Amino acid sequence: PHLKIVDFLLALDCEQNIIGCVAPWDSTLVQRLVPVRYRGFSRTVRRVLSLGRHFGWTRPISPKGEPLNVKFLTHLCADNRDIFYALIHKAFNMAGKDETLIYPHFLGDDMTHPPFSAIYTRMRYGLYSLLPPNQPLPKFLHPRRDTPAPWIEPALI
Repeated sequence: PHLKIVDFLLALDCEQNIIGCVAPWDSTLVQRLVPVRYRGFSRTVRRVLSLGRHFGWTRPISPKGEPLNVKFLTHLCADNRDIFYALIHKAFNMAGKDETLIYPHFLGDDMTHPPFSAIYTRMRYGLYSLLPPNQPLPKFLHPRRDTPAPWIEPALI
């Protein structure tokens, strides 16, 4: 919802073919992520990001009880890592000074590995699928390090 064609950032080659795209999406009209508390590692990360903000290096994370100001990088696709990084960089520069960008990266997927300048975190997840009892499990429910990462939009989960 509320994602328009003009919201897409496109990477074009010299023949004007699309070789990458990303759509930064503001989910606040659909969902709000509100931290209930920060403790342990998350509290340390929040403090480090707050300190880095004073030097212009980082973006802030909302205090507990206030919605996180995030944009999901949806429809993220690129032919190679350089194009991927260029799209991420452009989205970051276009984001507000208090917005944080989120996109999925799966272990073993070198294409979407966060840039060295990024601060990122790992999050375990579970994917549940309802299937009839006689239907075999789809291949994406058997991830392996040598297979391509599944296409999942965390903004839609």
